[in-house]
Amino acid sequence: MGFVELLKSLVGKKGWDYEERRGKLRVSCRIQASLLHKQGMMGCDIQNISVKGMKLMCYSKVKKGSQIQLKGVKQYNQAEIHEVNCRVEWVEKGQGGWLAGVQFTDSLQEMSRSWLYWELKTQNVRMIGADQRRETYRVRTNVPATIRTDSESLKAKVVNLSPGGAMVQALGSGLLKGQVVTLNFGPVEKLPRISAKTIVASAHVEGATVYGLRILDYSHGGPEDLKQYLDFFFTPP
Repeated sequence: MGFVELLKSLVGKKGWDYEERRGKLRVSCRIQASLLHKQGMMGCDIQNISVKGMKLMCYSKVKKGSQIQLKGVKQYNQAEIHEVNCRVEWVEKGQGGWLAGVQFTDSLQEMSRSWLYWELKTQNVRMIGADQRRETYRVRTNVPATIRTDSESLKAKVVNLSPGGAMVQALGSGLLKGQVVTLNFGPVEKLPRISAKTIVASAHVEGATVYGLRILDYSHGGPEDLKQYLDFFFTPP
């Protein structure tokens, strides 16, 4: 099984054209690695991976356009190649380090013989495409937000998200079930700003009140923007 075939097997969904979608699909993972660049060596975490490249959380800044090598923390006897070569495409400050998007410069044949191939195979991580969880999937978040009513603006925090709505912790006056409010959050990291017309579907009072908000319409952003949040905060089981 080659590198592409391994990623394809992790999708876990039959009956679709993988070649058509492969550029949009990625595996969410948490893999520790050592990053070698001109300035030396540092630790990093691989956060997600596709057939084209990866997103890394680096402990210090790397330079856009630089060539790097990634070595695994765990050694695999089956691996013939113990370094993965990449080019840094973008860099930005993140929480706890620097986020970097890197593109593979090794061939797919070389990737199939690398330590990363065996790491993915061992972890048995799963591919996360938006179609897999379009209706039911929910992710935990911690995103500052505001809820705007006809009379006030409440400070809030989005504690989880789904394709159809959000659970939001809010301070201030109580909202009523069935009340229509505007939820605003973002931008966060590379994620866009979203403003959505929502209806209060539920209220749970345990300390700060948590409201279940169902999205009715968007005034800024849309479903594709919301999917970016789902992908970003997704944690494999």
